[in-house]
Amino acid sequence: MDTTPPVVGIIKAPKPLQSDPVVTIQFGDSGAEGDIRAYYCRWLGPQPSDPPPDTPATGNGSVPYVECNNKTATMPVTDGHWLFQVKVRGAGGRGVG
Repeated sequence: MDTTPPVVGIIKAPKPLQSDPVVTIQFGDSGAEGDIRAYYCRWLGPQPSDPPPDTPATGNGSVPYVECNNKTATMPVTDGHWLFQVKVRGAGGRGVG
């Protein structure tokens, strides 16, 4: 049984510094295995500096992941630092942590 989690890749992202009030990010299978069954996304921000990528998904101060299976995430953004994160679930439930 394969226990290696599937890998997701960012296909299209905005420039690090931009002025558009709406941001769209496209993501998908890295092409290595093609066994992604579900995507889970979240946006962290706005913050005065880079949001911590280890922000918990549950509990105090958490920002949960939500299902985002259309392989595109769009978010109205304001001034500040933002971080987009995506996790995947592959065949047999591998990958979501």
